[in-house]
Amino acid sequence: MLAKTPIECAVLLDVVEGVEVRAFSEAALRRDYMNGCETTPIAFLEGTLVRPKVQGSGVGRYLLSAV
Repeated sequence: MLAKTPIECAVLLDVVEGVEVRAFSEAALRRDYMNGCETTPIAFLEGTLVRPKVQGSGVGRYLLSAV
């Protein structure tokens, strides 16, 4: 993700008081073949992580909707 340009990827963070990262999601434009897709590029969710103590709070759902 760090090697991609800002137009090719996004990293979204949920940060509390500028200190603690509670969750993140990564998404990228993929130009390679993706099963079931007929067009290129496509938006691809690379990964999402939500810390256990905030799971169920809706922060993961919020990040996914932002992606």
